[in-house]
Amino acid sequence: MANFIDEIRDRRVLPAVGVYAAGCWVLIEILDRLVERYLLSPYITDAAFWGLYSLIPAVVLVAWSHGKPGRDETTRVEKLGVPINLIATLGLLVTLFGNKDMGSTANAVTIANEEGLIETHYVPNESYRRRMAVFFFDNVSGDQENDWLQYGVTELIVQDLHQSPFISASSPWVNYANGFYARMRVAGFDDGLGIPRSLMREIADDANRQYFVEGSIDRQDDEYTVVASVWETDTLLQVAELSESGLDLYSLVDRLTVRIRDALEVPAGDTRIAEDLPLAETYGESEEAFRSYIAALNERLFSNDIRASNDLLDQAIEADPGFVRAWFVKTFSMLDSGDLSAARAAVAKAQALDYRLSAKDQATLKQMDYRLSGQQDKLITFLRLQTQLRGDAYWHHQLAGMLKATGQLDDAKVEYEAALEKDALNLEIYLQLSILERATGDRQAAIDYARKYLEEKPEEEAPHVVLGDLLRDLGDLEAAETHYLQASLLSDEPVDSLLRMADMAARRGDIAEARGLIGQADQAARTPFNMSKARLGAAALDARLGRMRAAIDQSYGTEELLAQSLPPFQVALYIYIPIAEYHAELGETSVAKAAIEQAQLTIQPPLNQFLAFPVTYILALEGDFAGADLELAKAIELIEQFKLEDLWAQIDLTRGRVLQLQARHADAAAAFTSALERVNRSVVAGNDAFMELPVLNARAGIALVHAGRLDEAASVISHGFNLDPANPMLWLARARLQQASDQPELALASIQYALAIWKDADPEYRYFKLARQLAAEIEQTS
Repeated sequence: MANFIDEIRDRRVLPAVGVYAAGCWVLIEILDRLVERYLLSPYITDAAFWGLYSLIPAVVLVAWSHGKPGRDETTRVEKLGVPINLIATLGLLVTLFGNKDMGSTANAVTIANEEGLIETHYVPNESYRRRMAVFFFDNVSGDQENDWLQYGVTELIVQDLHQSPFISASSPWVNYANGFYARMRVAGFDDGLGIPRSLMREIADDANRQYFVEGSIDRQDDEYTVVASVWETDTLLQVAELSESGLDLYSLVDRLTVRIRDALEVPAGDTRIAEDLPLAETYGESEEAFRSYIAALNERLFSNDIRASNDLLDQAIEADPGFVRAWFVKTFSMLDSGDLSAARAAVAKAQALDYRLSAKDQATLKQMDYRLSGQQDKLITFLRLQTQLRGDAYWHHQLAGMLKATGQLDDAKVEYEAALEKDALNLEIYLQLSILERATGDRQAAIDYARKYLEEKPEEEAPHVVLGDLLRDLGDLEAAETHYLQASLLSDEPVDSLLRMADMAARRGDIAEARGLIGQADQAARTPFNMSKARLGAAALDARLGRMRAAIDQSYGTEELLAQSLPPFQVALYIYIPIAEYHAELGETSVAKAAIEQAQLTIQPPLNQFLAFPVTYILALEGDFAGADLELAKAIELIEQFKLEDLWAQIDLTRGRVLQLQARHADAAAAFTSALERVNRSVVAGNDAFMELPVLNARAGIALVHAGRLDEAASVISHGFNLDPANPMLWLARARLQQASDQPELALASIQYALAIWKDADPEYRYFKLARQLAAEIEQTS
């Protein structure tokens, strides 16, 4: 043994290994600084560490062979050992880092902002981004006083993770009625707590989240303990279970989120990319304010009581006037309430404190500011900048939505494709592309995109519904119904598909089947919003049959359900505008005005200008055409201010109805034809205007007949029948055409068919009266 030790000393093995190890350490430190300075892959340092230190056996062999003074020779052990060590090291590096991105974590971009100022920013590399869902935690303290912390910890974790440009973290509060919580509530978890991991996985998978986080909160003697478990969505493998304890909840969560980022191998970055603000900076030091803030979020989530939620936000602000998150959330709450002036005021308060917000939240505030102030061009420029600066799918999606809304459809398509490239899991973008292709007139491309979604997610309802809608509006009703049926079989809550099947039955003239399917939709509905959809579907069927009073009763009966899931101003738009229309068609214009006045109570300016559409028609029915023109000008002003291109179809439709009442038939025909073209170019998914295409064809056809353009009328009416063979308005239009074409027998048969469909119509219903008058006129002349 002594001889061996002497041999090691003589051959200077230990000094050689020491010098090598020290040199490697210096090199790794230099690499670490270079990685931080030039935003290189963090795996470079790790690879250098494992690669260099795994070569120590080769260093030992070389030192053994060549370290002794005097002439030496390469030994057989060295010849074999060094290559074997090199091969083993390469194998180790390939195993550990073969699937890792060794490129830069972010790239520098220099651009001019929306004000024209030059800025330099760093855009994260897509391969380093992480998307995750964070669910509510469990209270394991045994003290109900700590129940609010189950929600509070989730809020803090999401906010802290969200500061990193490499992370997109979402909680059940996102999207309220249509987000994670809707799935929880359907499954019976009304408080969002105690959800089984399998359901968390389903929700995260549907939301295209690679990971999800759940855990527990404990509080004993003022000391908090938070345990967070991170899971991989696809495999349901646990990535990490992390625990932190401390007297300060905010600093505890600060430490915990750093460990979550490390577990997910998220680059730390530096202040050039984003600051890691302490949570105490954003949430302040008032526990009372934070508790009121969490209660406000839950009031909105669980009961959709926006007024109560706003009151709690005000309590939070009163307890801590500098509580920037409360101002931030109030901005969106007031927007959802329809109070744009209060939303602008909240934005101003939040922006005054935005140095306490993350860069992402600051950008969101600026986006909201431009949107609320009607600076749509500046907003689009700002969104374009965000796509370059942040380079993630979210901002491409936001920009695409604005471009779509303002009618820039080709540019919107480019942005949706960019979003899909950066987030290939977000298959919903295929449906947006499908809608865009439909709007540009390429129906086959629209169908192809919907089928791509169907190929990826054959078990989902949405692509079948979109395909059904496309085929329905092409006049292929049988194929459309097949897709709606498939959708109804795939969905756990097939309300949308069943209501579309009911519409198909009505278009075939089978009213009994249509009512039965609406009844099935009502029974299948689990959420208040879907229950309201079923009731409104029943109201629409009654209106089709001329049973306006029944439709009015159905609409009023839906108000309470809608109030559980929509803001008050949206409830008013859903309920009172149709009710006003129904009363107007019965000739009850004073009652229709009263319905509009009721809506005015909950709709703040400028959104109350949406009420200009029914008011315009009501005034025209009363013969006040000057007043009608003034009302319609209000709607046009709103559209132009916010560039709501899709609403121009409603302008044309309303103008056409007014012109028809003035007997200006050629102008009315032009307005209705324009409305038809605009509806077919609509980019609003599931737009109810698509359902009204047959009636629009009927209105246009009647106007063309009265204008003496019979060939054009025949073409328009024929197209309407391809879409809806049993629509009574189309049979009325055909009767008008046949009468004008000197075909009294056919005209009488057509109008009698319309009257058969309207057999239970209210006697005062305007078009039912017109149909009876036409029937009497044809019988008299023949």
